[in-house]
Amino acid sequence: MLFLADTPGIATRLAGRGPGLRPAGPDDLARLPGALRETLLGGKDPAIATDLPLARWSLAVAVEEAPRSQFDALSGLAEGPGVLPDRLLAVAGTGRGFHGQRGRPWVAVPGNLHLVAFARLDLPAATSVGPLAALPAVALAEALDTLPGFAGRARIKWVNDVLLDGRKVAGTLARTWTRDARVTGVLLGIGLDVEVAPEVRDDPLAPGVTSLAAAVPPGGPAPDLAEAFAAVARALASRLDDLAAGRGRDLVSRYRERAAFLGRTVEVVPDPLLPDEAAGPPLRGRVLSLGEQLELRIEGVDRPVARGRLRLLD
Repeated sequence: MLFLADTPGIATRLAGRGPGLRPAGPDDLARLPGALRETLLGGKDPAIATDLPLARWSLAVAVEEAPRSQFDALSGLAEGPGVLPDRLLAVAGTGRGFHGQRGRPWVAVPGNLHLVAFARLDLPAATSVGPLAALPAVALAEALDTLPGFAGRARIKWVNDVLLDGRKVAGTLARTWTRDARVTGVLLGIGLDVEVAPEVRDDPLAPGVTSLAAAVPPGGPAPDLAEAFAAVARALASRLDDLAAGRGRDLVSRYRERAAFLGRTVEVVPDPLLPDEAAGPPLRGRVLSLGEQLELRIEGVDRPVARGRLRLLD
């Protein structure tokens, strides 16, 4: 995979030190679409290039500081057919305007991973909603399994948060494009706290925050940003391959295995950022099961619960 960066600093932190880092040359620049150069690099040429052993990705572009959410920027480009290359990664060291679901602010702290991935797909839309929603959280949890000291520890809080020791270490986003009842593309956003647990506003529905550095076992090595980036990129590629091969239901099964909420008492409250739901009452009860579209079956609730924000009560 060709890796391009705007500064030696972000290149070293994500690709690691080594003889592979080189000034970006004409052959490297020829593989960078002009629209990406303008959107991610402000029209400037990248300074550094290297080749990384991430075979299932075609191109990664990293910037020290993004002036706006890269998820939003690439969403705009993806509206035009053929503008974004398949299997694209974009990474920012820090930036402004980053956000999670419903536009909730995400604090982009240097030392943490802020990654966006784009892939082209050809899937039936009717059966892909659940697998596509499950994919980024599953991939992230399984990426953590590959880091020393973290195997089997990551859990998923419905719908899109990843927890370590009951605290949030990552959040995910997904957006899809469809045509003629087929999913044609997906954009995935991941924020993973690697080195720093950011200061965030109190949220009664959030379980607190942590980072990989804070959660590493005593005496164990703390993963660095390059290790986390490679692990997440490999896991995302594997799970996208599962989708392309028709193994979407397996992704939902993997999500269930990681669920921090199954069998537990929860409260699901209407999301105040969704005006049509804001007036509804909270729902409380034990989660009995999770459906194929990631809908909850809650004891005492006579309908599947597909939207809202969840809090663990026990």
